[in-house]
Amino acid sequence: MHYKALGFSILTAASITAAINAMTTSADALTFTETSDVGQSLTNAVDTSSIGVVGNNPIENLTTIRGTLVGTADLFKIVVTTGFFTASTRYEDVGIDETVIDTQLFLFDANGKGIVANDDFDFLTTRRSRIKAQLAAGTYYLGITKFNYDPRDRFDNSIFSDAFSGLVPVNPQAGALDNWRGTVFNQPGKTEQEVDTSRTYEIALGIQPVPTPALIPGLVTLFLAVKRKHQTTPKDSDF
Repeated sequence: MHYKALGFSILTAASITAAINAMTTSADALTFTETSDVGQSLTNAVDTSSIGVVGNNPIENLTTIRGTLVGTADLFKIVVTTGFFTASTRYEDVGIDETVIDTQLFLFDANGKGIVANDDFDFLTTRRSRIKAQLAAGTYYLGITKFNYDPRDRFDNSIFSDAFSGLVPVNPQAGALDNWRGTVFNQPGKTEQEVDTSRTYEIALGIQPVPTPALIPGLVTLFLAVKRKHQTTPKDSDF
């Protein structure tokens, strides 16, 4: 019986975890598609909350943003639920070398202060971008640009330091987003015309729920208690 008890406890823990995941998963995956060139400032960023919320929303779950880039930034106002926020770019242009659209992603809080950025999540194999951050529920701004077009504050301070790969932290001396500046560099083997050509992009969005602190110790305690019972039960027990 102690084997059944142990198995039941593990099954129960797994069932609880599955239930939590089910409660934090939305049934509808929605897409925001840029129909005209979106703004790049806090005052004219496109508000995507009319389409849906990123994360735990059982009715309207925004999972994708689609748009087009030339040499400027696109800035989106998003609403997220609590959890680990992720955003990553992928390309809609079929058969096009992805280095033609060397993206960058930037995340800002509701006041335009920088949170985290990324140029290439794997510089050796891709020029796509990916950011992640643990966020409280609320309003944020997500910006996308081609490489080297970067956000600045009103004093022309760079909001993020230059780094080709990895999560780039905010410059602690920088203020809120005010403007963007930089040059869309040519890529090796590409003509200026190829680089300047508009390219469509897609940003995949998601929220991973943060495990409830009170639940994890309880499950561990339950497992250890059953394990101790299993170890102390006589082998010739009738149970």
